[in-house]
Amino acid sequence: MGPLISNAEADRILQAQARMQSFGASILLRSQRLREGLPFLSPALIDVTVLREREDREFFGPLLQVIRVPDVEAALREANNTRFGPHPSSPSLPALTPAGSEGLLGCGAG
Repeated sequence: MGPLISNAEADRILQAQARMQSFGASILLRSQRLREGLPFLSPALIDVTVLREREDREFFGPLLQVIRVPDVEAALREANNTRFGPHPSSPSLPALTPAGSEGLLGCGAG
């Protein structure tokens, strides 16, 4: 892992982590500065499953949001419910669909 582009960007990641936690998300792995005054952060893993409304926002840093779902269909709905990922309304980005009995996810029309 390398540094973020700036201290301001590192601060934004830490602020996003704090904001998600204040809304009820569970911090599974807390991001923190690895060196004071430098934009090096440890990775964050945040369970946002319980949040009723999640920001549809990309974070350009070591922050991963986890959404727990009961089955593949729910996982597909979550994966396709973003303006940044595969979405059926975008012809260049096909929606994720089940890929057969292997239990894997595929990309395409089905």
